[in-house]
This record gives sequence, C-alpha cells and structure tokens, in this order.
Amino acid sequence: MHSWGPGIADDPFWKVSIRAYRQDIGKDQILPVRKIEEALRLAVPQLSQLTFSRDEIGAPHLCSVYAHWRAQGAKQLEDQYSDGTLRLIGFLWSLLEGDSLLLLEEPELSLNSSIVQRLAPFINRFQRLRKRQVMVSTHSFDLLNDPGIGGEEVLLLSPGREGTKGDLVFQ
Repeated sequence: MHSWGPGIADDPFWKVSIRAYRQDIGKDQILPVRKIEEALRLAVPQLSQLTFSRDEIGAPHLCSVYAHWRAQGAKQLEDQYSDGTLRLIGFLWSLLEGDSLLLLEEPELSLNSSIVQRLAPFINRFQRLRKRQVMVSTHSFDLLNDPGIGGEEVLLLSPGREGTKGDLVFQ
C-alpha cells in the first residue's frame, strides 16, 4: 500500500477534507464521495472513479482512476494530486458536510478559470436541498460573472480612511 508523503500531513488544502475521512467507512461516507466524484468529472473529464480507503496503518486516502490508453487506467493517490484538485475536493466536501453557515475564502485559488466559472453552480446545486447559507469572499471576476448571481447578492468592500465600506452592487 501507500503511506503519506513528506509534508502531506501539513498541507492546508488536504486538511479541509481529511477530517471527514477519519471516520469509519459507512453508507454516509460513500454518498459524499460519489457526489464529489460526479462533480469532479465536470472539471476532470478523464476521471473514471474516486474511492476512499485506508492503508495498512489505518491512514485515510483518496484514490482516483483516470481513463486513458491502458485498459486499467492510471491510479493516483491524494499525495499526487495538484493543489487545485485538492482544493476542489476540499471545496466540494465542505459543501456536503454540515448544515450551518459556510464561509469560503477565495475558493478560486489554484483553479483555472473554466473551473472557477463552475463554482457558483456547484454551490447552488449542492445547497439546493440543504437551504444552507454560503458566503464567499473573492477577487475573481470569473466566479462573480455567473448569471445566477444577482447584484443584490454581491457586497463590494472598499477600503477608506475611516475603515472599510460595504455597498451592494445593485440596490
């Protein structure tokens, strides 16, 4: 099996989702992994399978299989994922866990613009049944340019001499 690579335990992107994997695998663990797999396929079309497992010492791992010219595909463990893939998995997992207010700070970091353009629809889709409030801070035009985001939902923060001022984009 595979063990943690150097530094992976200290990776802030991985810590976002690792706490959810520390529990025993059960039906409640399989469903989120399937939903994340489905959403990841939109960003990574070659992804054919995302699974959760433990190594010989019980450490949790994600394993992905990518379709290509080999019949079995290519396998990767999370220590081989890019920062963007780890952040996207953490982003998707955070949308699935919990039901209280969720604050996301610059979820677009390490992601290319075509994926960033899909973040708002992911938030909408994952939260539709939960009715969970999600607040996002961003500098990304690609994220805010989604037609599903109304100007009355965007608060523009502007620094000034007396502090930061917040204005709705459209009132």
